[in-house]
Amino acid sequence: MASVSYIKLLRDNGFYVVGINAVDSELASYYCNEFHRVPLVTDEDNYIKAISNIEFDVFVPWLDEEHILFSKRECSFSSKILTSPAETIQITTDKFKTYEFCVSNGINTAKKKNVAPAFVRAKFSRGSKNAKVVSDQDELDKLDKSKFLCQEILHGTEYTVDILCSAEGEYIYGVPRKRLEAVNVSTISQVDMDDAIIAFCKDICDKLKFAGPINIQVFMDNHEISLVEINPRLAGTSILTIKSGFDLFSDSIRMFLGEKVDTNYTTKNGMKMYRFYDELYI
Repeated sequence: MASVSYIKLLRDNGFYVVGINAVDSELASYYCNEFHRVPLVTDEDNYIKAISNIEFDVFVPWLDEEHILFSKRECSFSSKILTSPAETIQITTDKFKTYEFCVSNGINTAKKKNVAPAFVRAKFSRGSKNAKVVSDQDELDKLDKSKFLCQEILHGTEYTVDILCSAEGEYIYGVPRKRLEAVNVSTISQVDMDDAIIAFCKDICDKLKFAGPINIQVFMDNHEISLVEINPRLAGTSILTIKSGFDLFSDSIRMFLGEKVDTNYTTKNGMKMYRFYDELYI
């Protein structure tokens, strides 16, 4: 579970961590200072009601579905939610709107394509879920084009760029991570402070207002950079960026709480992370 790394990080940095889950979690109870079982986020009213009964200073949404919910619903703790503006959430969590944003703002991304082979993603999807290459034209023709975005297949090296933005939407710092090996998510990743990729992502942040930690995924092929997707949240493997010297998670919380943060970051360029299974015995 990627969340364990972040819980450990926050506790090591002196934060009191309150965890939530839709099922009872002995693991969460072990690592968090406090744990609460809450309804699924799809049960919107009861989910919000459960959260409102918990004491906390800042709520950090982990799932896209949480960001979407809070972008359209006001609640008693709205001022405590670390998330980007509603318009940004609506654009970045909808693959169609993200594509239209890119076209309107001159941001390079894979062009739409209705001839196989094509890369297909659901309009609303997270990570690699409902994303695949379709090589059969009949299969591509049968897809509901109102629910799936069909694009050219990108090639090259895949990067995830971890970025911290201020509450006012100002780009503060970004660290690209090169994916070396993956099974749905990165299992081997390396910090690569490529100036062109950083500039590409900063341009996106200049055109769309974010707040807190986000990540942008791109491909680089022969020096050409193409956007894959924008995620208005922390990535599952951002812990590499944090360990390299850029703690965008802890600092985003400190900034949200009004604390002064030193943003003169120095990262260990070339640092690698190997992710593997481990065991916990309780």
